[in-house]
Amino acid sequence: TRSKPIRVEGDTLLYPAQFYRLISGECEQNTGLNSSQLSLLQNYNACARFTRRVSRRRHSGAPSEDYVDSCSQRPDYCFDPKLWLGEKN
Repeated sequence: TRSKPIRVEGDTLLYPAQFYRLISGECEQNTGLNSSQLSLLQNYNACARFTRRVSRRRHSGAPSEDYVDSCSQRPDYCFDPKLWLGEKN
């Protein structure tokens, strides 16, 4: 915990949105991210919130019909990993 951060060379395990989420949390204001980074973080947060909401319903014993309805409410960009995770360089 006392060593300085190092610059990672080569491949990383995280997608850009995962990194932005780690450094910003769910905060989407005053993050210091540029507009494209912020957009990616916002998409990531929205997809994560959707997943948590659906998962809670699934494990709470909600009727199975709710699963079909919840899928229709999934934001379109959550179907395209490039739009909510970003691309690794």
